[in-house]
Amino acid sequence: MDNLQGQSGGHAAAGGVLGQRVEMPMEYTPSILQAVPRAVHASVLHVGDRIYPRKGVDVWQAYEISCLYGEGIPAVGLLKMSYAAGSKVLVESKSLKLYLNSFNNHCYSECRTAEDALSEMRWTVEADLSALLGVEVRAQPHQVKGGESDFSDYLVLEEDERFVSGGRLQEGVYGEKLDSGEYEFRVATHLLRSHCPVTGQPDWGTAYVRYRCEKPLEVKGFLEYVLSMRNEHHFHEEICDTLYEHLLGEYGPGELMVACAYTRRGGIEINPIRYT
Repeated sequence: MDNLQGQSGGHAAAGGVLGQRVEMPMEYTPSILQAVPRAVHASVLHVGDRIYPRKGVDVWQAYEISCLYGEGIPAVGLLKMSYAAGSKVLVESKSLKLYLNSFNNHCYSECRTAEDALSEMRWTVEADLSALLGVEVRAQPHQVKGGESDFSDYLVLEEDERFVSGGRLQEGVYGEKLDSGEYEFRVATHLLRSHCPVTGQPDWGTAYVRYRCEKPLEVKGFLEYVLSMRNEHHFHEEICDTLYEHLLGEYGPGELMVACAYTRRGGIEINPIRYT
């Protein structure tokens, strides 16, 4: 990997709840939230002699949300949280899980419906996380647990025999040539893996790339780069930042979007997105 090589293991989260045995809080406990420094938070990115904007958002989807309402009736749902990738700190994932579970016995007695109770919880979460991270955090409760993917039209590279065949990566390029002379490609790979820098546990995910630039995607080189992350120890957001910077360095100016959709751990998905 390019810009994260040799940095693993130096994260401040090592002294917090991550990797520690911690009792589940039985009442609302905002003090359990922990911030960790973001490795990269500059608003611009220098690649060679070019300067690119560093834009993006980190989206967290919590699947195990619950509080009480009325006379103690449980309200259950999902909660999507998002905040700007330019924040100087991240919320540490285990502390967020413990914090969200601290609402399980918290009763919004004035509420008469589950929807109202989850909405009240949402305002509390937004306020607490915004104060922790120093940026605006938006939260949205919902009930949808499935549906059509935003990336349903992306080509999964390892499932195409032009690019992976006989147990080997194959040489090849991919991209649609536009009337402008530029190329556009929308690709995905489920081969993304890295490790938590504190616990060492593997994190599995899918990388989605949409790029409009001056040349097609060199598929073998791209997949080799993704596979080179398999034994790296970095947070999800850092992996996404690194892949984004690598592609800008390889393919130059254009319209780029990189999304890393990780499988959930502890009932929470972390999905960083970066774009020009």
